[in-house]
Order: sequence, then C-alpha cells, then structure tokens
Amino acid sequence: MSFNATVAQPGTYDTLYSGVDSSSLNWAEQKWVAWYVYWGNPVIATGLLGFLMHKKVPSKVPTPEEQWECTKQVLFAHFTVKLPTIWLFHPLALVSSSIFISGFQWFLV
Repeated sequence: MSFNATVAQPGTYDTLYSGVDSSSLNWAEQKWVAWYVYWGNPVIATGLLGFLMHKKVPSKVPTPEEQWECTKQVLFAHFTVKLPTIWLFHPLALVSSSIFISGFQWFLV
C-alpha cells in the first residue's frame, strides 16, 4: 500500500485491518477504524488526530502570572530534556558505533 495519498484508497480497510471482524468491535473501536479508513494513510490519520487533540484547550485567557509559570516550565523542559537529547545524540551514536560517516552523509546502523 502506498502511504502517499491523503484520501482513502480502494481496499484500505483490507490493507489496514485484514482479519478484523468489524461487527465484533465496540462503538469506540468502530469509530477508530472508521477514522483510519477514511484517511487511508495511518501516518496522516495519527498525526492529524494528535494535532487536533493537542490543540484542544479551554477558551480561558491566562493571567500574566500563569503565562510566566508556563514559560518557565517550557524553558525548563527544553534545557533539561530536549537540549541534552539533541546535543548528545550524534556523539553518543558515534561512540556506540551506531553511525558511520560516508563522505558528507551519515547513516544509522
């Protein structure tokens, strides 16, 4: 199956859910299957679902104190989790022989 299309391809259900009896699924499972079959591409369906759920926030306007608290939490997460992960990935992968360099390209093994 090609995962480059944004609309359901013929046979999408058979490709994604072969061997699944849809009549045995509960309501939530049927909706889940319908979502993935509708999009026809699991990457797009999952990404869109994650984006829509992530952006679901109340219409409350935060106070300046709440905004500052949120900013501090985001900065803390960036400097203690994301930054070390980004900076240390390549050196650790080289040390553990997970990467080899060929010309200007590097490959994960």
